[in-house]
Amino acid sequence: MTSTKVGSKSHNSENRLQTCSAIKKSHYPDTKRIYEKLDKLEERFRLLEEEIDDLTDKALEIKWEIDGITTLAFGDWRIIAYKKMIGKGMSHKEAEKRMIKLELKPQYQ
Repeated sequence: MTSTKVGSKSHNSENRLQTCSAIKKSHYPDTKRIYEKLDKLEERFRLLEEEIDDLTDKALEIKWEIDGITTLAFGDWRIIAYKKMIGKGMSHKEAEKRMIKLELKPQYQ
């Protein structure tokens, strides 16, 4: 056991270890609780990311529905043909049915 004198007081290393461990136990929470909270936060974050993805998808669907196209990719040749059919006076439903059935000729693929 070592002891040091600082001024008029004497400090034992064992005493310091006991007080340090008492401080650590009282001031630092259990690490298991920290990891549980971290897992909960990660789960909430994952759920928020999924919700954002769903909302983004819904917003894109609404954008396409406003334009009259529901499932076609932007810049697709079918969109151009679809818009030409609409421009010639065909109904939206009929033009969409034709676009679904329409296949690009092999020479243009």
